[in-house]
Amino acid sequence: MIDIRSLILDYGGVISYPQKQEFYDKVYQILAQKPDKLKEFYYQFRPDFDIGKLSAEEYWIKIFDNLGVQYDKINLQTLITMDLQSWTIENPAMNRFIIENRDKVHNLSIISNMPREFACYLRDNYSLLNYFDEIIFSGEIGLIKPDQRIFEYTLEKLGIPPNECLFVDDSKTNIAAAEKKGINTIHFTTFTQFRDELNSKYILVGS
Repeated sequence: MIDIRSLILDYGGVISYPQKQEFYDKVYQILAQKPDKLKEFYYQFRPDFDIGKLSAEEYWIKIFDNLGVQYDKINLQTLITMDLQSWTIENPAMNRFIIENRDKVHNLSIISNMPREFACYLRDNYSLLNYFDEIIFSGEIGLIKPDQRIFEYTLEKLGIPPNECLFVDDSKTNIAAAEKKGINTIHFTTFTQFRDELNSKYILVGS
């Protein structure tokens, strides 16, 4: 068993549910069409949005320009709100775990690829964030997973050795990047899988 003083969680896909197909279906309704490359462009330009190079409006306009969609006829704010909502549907089981285990671990933190506008919304509206010691959103610091610099930044802020940290993310690419910095990891697929792996390999240490 490995002692863990810092539990570091991803947000989208771990604390909240993964984005669902329903989001794209709603976008198709707004566009009154089903562009073949919507998902491709959504993810192609996402890193620039997540890291703060594009605003939410600039991000969606870039998608529409590449799709050949007349964005001036689209309610951009509706799409921005829908996008935010698609990533912030909280996972009740994970939320209960955070609340029930907060006092069992010395440090509880977040590393998330989160656009600046979304980060501001979460800070203003999600009381669950009060349980965390450090909240590291990519759009606020200009670093993005899987860039190893975001893990270096986090370790410096925490002041805790990587072998005493446990990073939980639903992306295998992000997990691999954290492991290269010597951080323990769990690849999150379901809450039950996460809980069982945590209990079988690690001990949360509160001091």
